[in-house]
Amino acid sequence: MLCAVITGPTYAKALEQIDRSSQLVDLLEFRLDLFSVFTLDHIKALLQHAPIPVIFTLRSASQGGCFVGTETERLVLLKQLISLCPHYLDLEYTLEPQFFASMREKSPHTKLICSYHNFIETPLDLMQLYHSLKKMPADIIKIATMANSSLDGLRMLKLTRQLTQAGETIIGHCMGKLGQFTRIAGTVFGNHITYASLEENLQNAPGQLSIKTLLHTYHYRQLNAETVMLGLIGGNVDYSLSHQTHNALIRKLEAGINALYVKIQIQTEELADFFTFAQELNFHGLSVTMPLKESAIPWTAHCDPSVDEIKALNTLVLIDTGFEGSNTDRTGAMLALSLATNISQLKGKKVLILGAGGVAKAIAFELVRRGADLLILNRTPERAAELAARLGCRSGSLTDTQLIASENYEILINCTSVGRGANEIELPIEPQWIIPGTIAMDVIASPKETSFLKEAKKRNCTLIYGEEMFKFQAIQQFLLWFDLPYTAQEMKELWTTPLQNHL
Repeated sequence: MLCAVITGPTYAKALEQIDRSSQLVDLLEFRLDLFSVFTLDHIKALLQHAPIPVIFTLRSASQGGCFVGTETERLVLLKQLISLCPHYLDLEYTLEPQFFASMREKSPHTKLICSYHNFIETPLDLMQLYHSLKKMPADIIKIATMANSSLDGLRMLKLTRQLTQAGETIIGHCMGKLGQFTRIAGTVFGNHITYASLEENLQNAPGQLSIKTLLHTYHYRQLNAETVMLGLIGGNVDYSLSHQTHNALIRKLEAGINALYVKIQIQTEELADFFTFAQELNFHGLSVTMPLKESAIPWTAHCDPSVDEIKALNTLVLIDTGFEGSNTDRTGAMLALSLATNISQLKGKKVLILGAGGVAKAIAFELVRRGADLLILNRTPERAAELAARLGCRSGSLTDTQLIASENYEILINCTSVGRGANEIELPIEPQWIIPGTIAMDVIASPKETSFLKEAKKRNCTLIYGEEMFKFQAIQQFLLWFDLPYTAQEMKELWTTPLQNHL
């Protein structure tokens, strides 16, 4: 169920928030500890005004709330609030079992939520924690913990699925950026209530999402236990637009696909545990971004020939024995290049690639296969030399200005991360080495016009935006993940609207 958090702080504001959200959600949570001033009559009026079930929450400061009185005063207020017979009452696990029992006696039809909040960490044994909380005389257990790793979030999803399959009712999610995907995917794994803010700036818990984001970006109403899980994994997934474009494309496909795409930040040292969880939780398909395109290979059960040759992957599909790895970066890049040049005439063309990571490997492999005269430059020249030796092309350092100056290239491709995030205003090479009138391509999809492409534009270069490669490689991923009745061209036409709406 989707629950809107009503924060007030005034009576008038609370009325307005109820009216704005009631048609969109299943429940309302009155966060009474956030209300500035209220009387029992005010709360009763708000309760009567609400057309859907309501949760009363008067959160203590020790559990992340804002109640400013003493604990004795809070308990007195809770006893008064239960007299209004709300549909749900949230009580912290720190209260005595006798207090829970007294609340149940005063309002037998009110469902009691025993809530546990940990703003420091996610305990290792979540099942043990659940059973300790289950000793309280409550109807529903709520566990909200801080994720210090995405693995914490995966453990939370595993817990909610196990308990739901056992017939238990659980509210479970991880707080913070690293646990945000649990607020989206939780309903797929059995999470009973998903809390959402009315607006992005009205979040009252770390990582909480807005109603609009859940409904429109992630299509929350279409999610259920049969939803197929997809995701992006990488060291920094914040920059990616895939949560917008991929979920939008899923809804446009007429093949009856019930799927959800989320972003999960995973570091290289977490891969072993991640793949264990990903298989247990039946993640059907995964996109892989930096820096995992190479380090994920040992964790696959099988890779197609392109991965064996390139030594990098960007796509995983769950098969009976584990995950199968593929690489759609190369085809995505070639399709993007075909928009600006005759791809069949790459033979003999001088191409300069900046970077030697996973994306660079895929593109370099395909360019050499098509007969291009390729030079690979990297900040660490040894990596470029290793790749070039394998492909039979030339290499050098990004700081070798003489080499760059002497290279009369026709196509320049930036495969570095320079131009994204903290490096957004930087350039992979000095602007004077961008030859006017050439083809300049960036593999970065967001921002659309990177600093590199802005400089190339000043020099009248033909620009190829990273979003084009992003689009084409993603289409190939969908065709690998699902048996779709579409050609790549038809998928491209379906993709147009999501890109225009979200990029």
